[in-house]
Amino acid sequence: MGVGEFNDLKLLVDLSSRMGVKLIQLLPINDTSCLNTWRDSYPYSALSVFALHPIYIHIPALTRDPEILQRAKLISQTLNELPLIDYEAVMKEKTDLLKAAYRVDDGETLTTPEFAEYMESNKVWLLPYAVFKALSEKFGTTDYTCWPQAYRRVTLDEINSLSQEFKSHCDFTYYTQFHLHLQLEDVANYAKSHNVGIKGDLPIGVNLRSVDCWLNPHLFNVSMSTGAPPDQFSTDGQNWGFPTYNWEEMKKDGYKWWKLRLKQMGKYFQAFRIDHILGFFRIWEIPRSFESGLMGHFYPSIPIHRDELSRRNIWDIERLTVPYIPEEAIRGAFGDKAQYILDVYLDRLPNGNYNFKDQYNTERKILDYLEGLKGVKPNDIDPVHIKNVFLYFIKNVVLLPQPENPQDHFYPRINMNKTLSYDHLDQPTQKHLWDLYLDYFYKRQEDLWRRIGEERLPMMKMASDMLVCGEDLGMLPDCIFPVMKKYSILGLRVQRMPPDPKIAFAHPADYSYMTVCTPSSHDCSTIRGWWEEDKAKTQEFYNSILGEGGLAPPYCEPWISRKIIEQHMWSPSMWAIFPIQDFFGIVSDLRVADPKSEQINDPSNPIHYWRYRIHLTLEDLINHPTFSNDIRALVTHSGRF
Repeated sequence: MGVGEFNDLKLLVDLSSRMGVKLIQLLPINDTSCLNTWRDSYPYSALSVFALHPIYIHIPALTRDPEILQRAKLISQTLNELPLIDYEAVMKEKTDLLKAAYRVDDGETLTTPEFAEYMESNKVWLLPYAVFKALSEKFGTTDYTCWPQAYRRVTLDEINSLSQEFKSHCDFTYYTQFHLHLQLEDVANYAKSHNVGIKGDLPIGVNLRSVDCWLNPHLFNVSMSTGAPPDQFSTDGQNWGFPTYNWEEMKKDGYKWWKLRLKQMGKYFQAFRIDHILGFFRIWEIPRSFESGLMGHFYPSIPIHRDELSRRNIWDIERLTVPYIPEEAIRGAFGDKAQYILDVYLDRLPNGNYNFKDQYNTERKILDYLEGLKGVKPNDIDPVHIKNVFLYFIKNVVLLPQPENPQDHFYPRINMNKTLSYDHLDQPTQKHLWDLYLDYFYKRQEDLWRRIGEERLPMMKMASDMLVCGEDLGMLPDCIFPVMKKYSILGLRVQRMPPDPKIAFAHPADYSYMTVCTPSSHDCSTIRGWWEEDKAKTQEFYNSILGEGGLAPPYCEPWISRKIIEQHMWSPSMWAIFPIQDFFGIVSDLRVADPKSEQINDPSNPIHYWRYRIHLTLEDLINHPTFSNDIRALVTHSGRF
């Protein structure tokens, strides 16, 4: 119905069997209905880490009512004709149909022994989730900080009481989740009977508006936000907006929340991917007053102490921690309008430089102020220009004070050597700070992070029987690989993102057995899309990795896609997993005109609309004259069958 459903996975299992494929990897499938807009299409922002997303339910399996079935058929025809997913339309129509099916059911489902068993084994998360959904509807928002005080923090006894107060609404939620469970369980059993495994995805974060934060606020640091330092996806770093975990609190009950979460996944999956496994060693943490990932720091980490600075004759801490705004820089940025900017937005400091007035002294305050202008140009200055200049200078610092101890503990700002503040320091000070920078990011934390990983990852392993795979990409500490190896956790190898920064591309033949290899992922372009992004890189890859002479073809021809996939099939990696779009690339009549349209996510855009859908049906793929045989031949010849 305009989007893939759990029931459709049976066809994907049939296709996999034909191709000789033994594992289907999914993106996260939990409920993400935090805003009730298309922005909920982002599957890594869970409203509940336990509840399944209603968008994946198959309506005809719920009822035999002819009116509902006819209506569902007509809606499906309309939504399935769209080239991309219309998230809001699908959610609206499915919700209406779900409610209609529930009314016809008239409570019958909830009286069955099967439901009673399901309720008993899931009530620890299902009751709070249902109550949260009811309160969200009552108060018009999932932002529980906006609810009346009595509902912002609740006990388990109050949850039980509220589930009776909102019984009708809660019963509908139970009905929906029960049928989602039955449909996914049916698919999981079907896949097992065909010797095909299903691999789930464990997002690193939960939404600030989630049931989990509402019910267990002590488990989360809500004043902080998770993200990532700058990388090839984003020069400014990433801010995912999720609260960081309060691991010390989680440890007190033996990580019960994590174990319940993994037990739930284990009902359906044989393997799972830990999104951003680095987060189980340390996380990139950003104060909520900032939007930019540049203003983050590692948590936990050993900060730089004031004494370390003083031993290097660095005494003027304020110069390093306060935004460095020299007058000439403002005059250069705003010309004859500079005096207005200096007078209205900035205060002069004793050293002659400037700093932002209190009402503009964080990135969040600047953004809120400029968003509130609504087209007004202050003193005829373009607000976009003001924003760009202000956001640069608010981040123009060398050291970040630790929130818990801002007088004595500091974190070096990532890429501080690229700031004007650093550039205007004398060379001896620059050298001392750079030595501390290298020590902070690459040396002093290793033992701390190793001990943390060795405590948390065994818990993840023992919580279920699933095969554990870790997405170990990004700014990696040296300790991560030996710890993952020690606990038999598979790493991820993406050819264009090798773990060794000294090489441009990895060769699949060099991978170790305890890895999952792939040419691309949901976070980057497909093989065909990447081929057209950078001619110089493509040429190097063509000659050095594919071993071909001469000029690289301007477009990724089918034989090139096939050769890249072959290399991965022949790799020593335990698993070679491919986006289905990359499989399309080897068959001429399955290739879309614009390969850029096949990319699922744009990590540099925090509000990207996740709406990709394949351009043909699974039935068409199953009946295609060569597709299944082409893939099966690659699987068989490489010895993976």
